[in-house]
Amino acid sequence: MNHRPNRTPVICADDYGMNLQITAGILRLARQEKIQALSCMVNAPDWQDHADNLTDLPASIKIGLHFDLTHPFTPRHRPLHYWIRQALCGKIDAALVTDALHSQWNAFVETTGRSPDHFDSHQHVHTFPIIRHCLLNFIKEKAPAPGMLPVRDPSPLMAPYPFFKSKILRLVARGFTEELGPYLANQYFGGLYSLKPRMNFPSLLNSWVTNAAPGTLIMCHPGEPSDDPTDPISDTRAGELQALLSFESTNNLALQR
Repeated sequence: MNHRPNRTPVICADDYGMNLQITAGILRLARQEKIQALSCMVNAPDWQDHADNLTDLPASIKIGLHFDLTHPFTPRHRPLHYWIRQALCGKIDAALVTDALHSQWNAFVETTGRSPDHFDSHQHVHTFPIIRHCLLNFIKEKAPAPGMLPVRDPSPLMAPYPFFKSKILRLVARGFTEELGPYLANQYFGGLYSLKPRMNFPSLLNSWVTNAAPGTLIMCHPGEPSDDPTDPISDTRAGELQALLSFESTNNLALQR
């Protein structure tokens, strides 16, 4: 049975706080209400400053936690392929994951003075075997009633999407929807593509928004230009930012709790 409530389509900007340029780009979008949600990386060295900038956003903007296990500024981080391999082999250290969940949750709450509006993760690690079980136990502790902390489900993909990338995601996220069912935020998911600058993001965005049914979540990764060596998609972010700033349809979307 599908326990997820109907929601209007929402565009969520990921990676808030990763660096100053990403934060600046997402703030531009949020202040103009070109997006309806953003997700925060709280291990960033300047996280306190990034958090302070959230205070003057429109009340309609939902602010979530972007759980991370792969970025270099995160303690005990490992590359994505490590987590995929360990998850599929059943060898993830559950205690490490649980500690990271508590640490990042506490960093969010201590700096913003509030609990996150929603939960997702960098490179979808929260959907992986063992990690998702740790997450479920964590949610039951922090937000015991379904709907108190909506969780992103990247499994129900909207077309178009890249075949190989989607195949890997479906492999590693198999069973996620069933395990987290009552806590999931979205019924459909858009925004998955190769993240290459040559891709026509405005066309992709238009397709996802045009075909979005109630319950659709669309992720994006905008930002101002930067030379951050830890950000492999920095060249793509500026194109996403410009597309979102000029895309009038995004003003008609709203996230509902």
